[in-house]
Amino acid sequence: MGDVPRILHCHSSFDLGGKEARAVRLINDFGAAVHHVVLSAVPDALGARDAIDAGIEVEFPGDAPLLAGQPGHARYETLGRYMQGFDLVLTYNWGAMDAVMTRRVHGRRYGLPPLIHHEDGFNADEARGQKMKRVWFRRLALGAAHALVVPSRQLEAIARESWKQPPAHVRRIANGIAVARYA
Repeated sequence: MGDVPRILHCHSSFDLGGKEARAVRLINDFGAAVHHVVLSAVPDALGARDAIDAGIEVEFPGDAPLLAGQPGHARYETLGRYMQGFDLVLTYNWGAMDAVMTRRVHGRRYGLPPLIHHEDGFNADEARGQKMKRVWFRRLALGAAHALVVPSRQLEAIARESWKQPPAHVRRIANGIAVARYA
């Protein structure tokens, strides 16, 4: 695309929590070698931006396509055209799933970049069980992702069994530090 790779981060929200802290670590580790753009399905939920190191170029565009709203062809088309300008798309949790579906629907048409989806758990509305519409949506959309990253064995099992993702597609990257290495 350009001299500096561009990564689009699509979040359900960007207030500082577990997934946002990991995204901030990625942004900080890449430093100035990468240009980052962060979209939040909740546009005013940007509290994690304060944890990004000063001097790192990160955009929080107010005029980008919305990640939240009624799924549909027009939204996916608009989002697909926007995603063309990036070298990699990283999506996080259910609130960014429309970006994943956009890759499914318009990936070839627009020559969209690779997409890696991160799933960290469930919102309060799915705490007692998954919503079947979301299960089916994930089954369809996640096949277009280059990989699905989960932090736990439980989510890995859900991804394989409930969302029908092939084992080679799912990557478990646990949170924390492998303390046994330092014993």
